[in-house]
Amino acid sequence: DSLVTPFMLDYLAAQGLLRDRLSPWNAIPSEGAACLLMSREPGPAQVLACATMQETQSLSDPGRGLLGRALCAAVDQVLSPAMAGISEVFSDSTVERWRSEELGVVRSERPRLSAEGVSWRYITQRTGEMGAATGLISMAAACHQRAGALILSSDRAGDRAAAVCLPVQV
Repeated sequence: DSLVTPFMLDYLAAQGLLRDRLSPWNAIPSEGAACLLMSREPGPAQVLACATMQETQSLSDPGRGLLGRALCAAVDQVLSPAMAGISEVFSDSTVERWRSEELGVVRSERPRLSAEGVSWRYITQRTGEMGAATGLISMAAACHQRAGALILSSDRAGDRAAAVCLPVQV
């Protein structure tokens, strides 16, 4: 799902989604790959829960409501009310308007994610937009934290995902 193929670059340019002098807030597409080694053996971190949902609102529908309900539902599936210790939220969000809407809904409807002591990390600020690899890179970064982390991922097709990663206590 490379964002730097000629077809994708033409598509992104036609949609006004590339960074240029008129749109300095848009993403700069880049190429990336990620691989995670998953094991049943003890390791530095443990993925406790993960969930996926499908957003019913269409990005191309000018009459659509705010996005974010599907990502909220995924968060609800992975965060039990009793689960404490989430101190980091990793998001693959970029500066696109739909992603801002989505995170605004999540942060306003799930206030515990915006509580004092919860830090938000936007992996694309460090890596650029890397498509599907961005979610896995967020997961890898979250696995190296000292406390629990929530990972959020969204794509233009409407897929939404959330996962919880905790460090293994030795």
